[in-house]
Amino acid sequence: MIGLFRTGFVVVSGEASDALRAQASGTVKAIRGYVAQHMWGAHGTIPDKVKAHNFLAIGRKAAILSRYDLPDGQSLRVVTSADRQFTTVKLETEE
Repeated sequence: MIGLFRTGFVVVSGEASDALRAQASGTVKAIRGYVAQHMWGAHGTIPDKVKAHNFLAIGRKAAILSRYDLPDGQSLRVVTSADRQFTTVKLETEE
């Protein structure tokens, strides 16, 4: 996938995978969809201050954060590391 920035390796927590599996769409399809939104700057339900940081971070060495609300009321966090080596997908309630 090509986007505004590289995501590196995508790592999905077991809890996030379970939550996405419970949705009507498949787990892999759902993960690809959320990561694609993240890569294209559609950062979901985060404060405007974080959105502004994300757009500056795209051209700098800073992490990029997105948050998406799932149909079951849980929230999914997608975070790309500052070095663009990894993107983690996990539930907001996870440490």
